[in-house]
Amino acid sequence: MGASDSRMGLRQHLLDLIDRSGLSDRQLSMLANCSEDTIRNMRRGSALRLDTLEALCHALGGRLEIVPLHEPRKPPKGLPAVEKRPAWSDRLREEIRQDLVEILGSGDKGGSPKNGAE
Repeated sequence: MGASDSRMGLRQHLLDLIDRSGLSDRQLSMLANCSEDTIRNMRRGSALRLDTLEALCHALGGRLEIVPLHEPRKPPKGLPAVEKRPAWSDRLREEIRQDLVEILGSGDKGGSPKNGAE
């Protein structure tokens, strides 16, 4: 998820899922046991009730979930945890960190040596 995705609202995420589902708004509304105009009305700005939102998520193959903001998300049972970063990425991060320390630590705007000798 990119930076722009993280600020996308719930409504827009849901509409994106609906658009990618391949079903018409009416078909999906009926599949979720809602009024046939539920999604059309949502597109027009109507707010959804929680039970309707849950039903639409379920019909789309997902679920509505509330998770703590500051705790790492645990993968659902049966799915592997996040894989460990490869060793080369750790080495690259360390090289970049060292380069930044060198660049930021040695450069004053005048370009004179650190010890003040000329």
